[in-house]
Amino acid sequence: MPEQNQRLLSLDVFRGLTIALMILVNNPGSWSHVYPPLLHSKWHGVTPTDLVFPFFMFIIGVSLFMSSAKFNHQLTKPVVQKIVRRGLTIFAIGLALNWFPFYYKSFENLRIFGVLQRIGLAYILAGLLCLGYDLKKLWQPAMILLFAYWIILLLGGGNDPYSLENNFANQIDLKLLGENHLYGGFGIPFDPEGLLATIPTAISIVFGYLMGALIKNCPDRDKLVKNMLLIGIANIFGALVWDIYFPMNKPLWTSSYVMYTGGLACLVLGFLIELIDNRGYKKMD
Repeated sequence: MPEQNQRLLSLDVFRGLTIALMILVNNPGSWSHVYPPLLHSKWHGVTPTDLVFPFFMFIIGVSLFMSSAKFNHQLTKPVVQKIVRRGLTIFAIGLALNWFPFYYKSFENLRIFGVLQRIGLAYILAGLLCLGYDLKKLWQPAMILLFAYWIILLLGGGNDPYSLENNFANQIDLKLLGENHLYGGFGIPFDPEGLLATIPTAISIVFGYLMGALIKNCPDRDKLVKNMLLIGIANIFGALVWDIYFPMNKPLWTSSYVMYTGGLACLVLGFLIELIDNRGYKKMD
């Protein structure tokens, strides 16, 4: 496996492919005639477009493990300060982009959350969890949080807890921020990057962190790829079962969505490791 100070080329390729997909779905040519897979699912369900964001979070998790080796994966006071400072900086950049250009936008109608804000908050939560918890037992709080999120939405949303109108995540955002500070693209004030769903989003990073640990600590490359494929398939299967009771949904970032997209990310990265790192396909002839 790569030395500690070397980059994982397959991860860079995965990141590049994810960015390429992001560019494609953000610029499909004509918004009047968009190929359906290049659109987000309207509510429940997953399209290829819905994979971009969770793949980024997974990649952040793998990178977090690789980069935290320089401080021995320990949560010290300087490390906490670094994680919080970086996360808040990302949040502030996202908020500034929502407000730009500042000279004619009023704070009264400023959207507080957004993609960068979600990344910043999830990075803080995941970073503190990953580095502050025993690596061998890290999956336990991750699964507890995913189940807790399910229960919170189930009990807080009334007769239709996973609907756009009734979900508890939106109720929290409305009470904390008010409808003027939420996204309006769903026809009602609802923010797909709201506060409560930061919890399962952080678990997408944790999943990547665990895969980073597996990559670093498994010297047998063939065994590594087999393990990643098995983990990916197991997560996808578990997600499909969970989907029956807790539908996959990107705006709510449901727990089944976390497992499904995490499993797919694991399969993709495992395939790239086999192709690039194991078989040496590193350039086009």
